[in-house]
Amino acid sequence: MNSHELIEKFIDLPKKVAYDLVSRKGWTLPPGIDIEDLSQAGYLGLIDAANKYVEGKGPWEGYARIRIKGAMIDWMRSVSWSTRTDR
Repeated sequence: MNSHELIEKFIDLPKKVAYDLVSRKGWTLPPGIDIEDLSQAGYLGLIDAANKYVEGKGPWEGYARIRIKGAMIDWMRSVSWSTRTDR
């Protein structure tokens, strides 16, 4: 499956990961940022995962979830003024 097909098939995955992060991890989003903002950062992670995935190196969805979550965390850090210990 090529990267475009992976993106189309898993287009809803970033939103699911965003809701998982906020609900299960007990995260609170900074003021002015909503779940849609977090999902948008996840879409970039999905695209990155689809472009870098090597078939046969493990399950795609698990790999994509890790890349999406990482993109979301990186984005949250970039827009937050607080230090890591404050968060």
